[in-house]
Amino acid sequence: MGNGRTYDVCVVGSGITALVTAGIFAQKNFSVCVVAPPSREESESGDIPPRYYSISASSRRIFEFLEVWERVNGTNGGLVRGIQVWGQETRPLIEFLPTIERLSPLAWILERQNILSALLVAIRGLGVDIIESELIKVDCAEDIGLVHLERCEFRASIIVGADGRNSKVRQSMDVSLVTKKIGQEAVVAVVKTEKSHHNFACQRFLQTGPIAFLPLSDPYLSSIVWSCQPLEAQRLTEGGQFFNEAVTSVFGHKYGEVVDSRAHMSFGIESGVASSFFSGRGVLVGESAHVMHPLAGQGLNTALLDVASLAECIDNKGVLGSYSSLRRRLRRYERWRKAEVLKMLSVTDGLNSLFSSKNIFTSLFTKLGARSINYSPFVKDFLISHAAGVYGDVPEMVRHK
Repeated sequence: MGNGRTYDVCVVGSGITALVTAGIFAQKNFSVCVVAPPSREESESGDIPPRYYSISASSRRIFEFLEVWERVNGTNGGLVRGIQVWGQETRPLIEFLPTIERLSPLAWILERQNILSALLVAIRGLGVDIIESELIKVDCAEDIGLVHLERCEFRASIIVGADGRNSKVRQSMDVSLVTKKIGQEAVVAVVKTEKSHHNFACQRFLQTGPIAFLPLSDPYLSSIVWSCQPLEAQRLTEGGQFFNEAVTSVFGHKYGEVVDSRAHMSFGIESGVASSFFSGRGVLVGESAHVMHPLAGQGLNTALLDVASLAECIDNKGVLGSYSSLRRRLRRYERWRKAEVLKMLSVTDGLNSLFSSKNIFTSLFTKLGARSINYSPFVKDFLISHAAGVYGDVPEMVRHK
């Protein structure tokens, strides 16, 4: 499959961002293929799924556009009715409870495999060709894109790199990802606690990095992301009693004891953005174009806004024929999304730096600012609206009507 054929859109990648990209363009009657590495069997021990994402209102609307929302919002997911932000104290600095009904719930916590399974069924139903092969390279010339696989090659009018932070598409485009090391690793796990989470998400900022609890459907289960020093992360990923006691020491006043934990894993944290979002007929979305600190849980939501924005800029097949026309559309996409991504990076990096600062004056200023926000319902609703991704300079597909 793929040998000798020319597609309108070739998407490279196997994750949620790649499948959403394929689905949206297929819905708009483009001929689409997905190039993904051969699937590998993964065995999971236990009955607690390992990976969850915080899904904003904008991402929900994208899933609704693809008609997969009912499937991705499966039985294992959770609802976020409120958010608490904690510092070093044993009471929250800020509590977000929406005062406007349309802003509730604040987010959905959904399991990665449920999302992928639903998207695969959807894009196959839309006639997307899925080509399982290792990508060798892509040529993103102005006249046509050429995709080189292990055993064949084919053409595409546009090649979308959705293959992550180590993107082969980006490397083939000779585009650099300019990142800075945060000096932290994120430890991910699912924990069972003594007390119910009551559908609240909680983020506590420690001097070594933030820890977040995301509520699952079981009132005593939470998915956590703990950003900490690499040596600490190495110990935490071993799991067991040490891990449970460490988490209890940080959030025991809120959740009681951690009585069980599973699916421990970690990944390095970086922050940065690609020098360009497109070159020739190649374009980048998601982590191929930018990486950010996980503290705000906005990585996937930002990636899906990239995809919706790209689909709005390239809204018909006629754009693909003339490179001068396509280039104008890709420039618009780059200006649009790079500006939004840089805003998000400044927020995530800034919050992490402020709350982890050991400077007494910075710490005092941060606490005072947080307390001021907490006493202003208008400001909190504004922040909630922005985080939802359906207000401001957002694609028509997700905009609040």
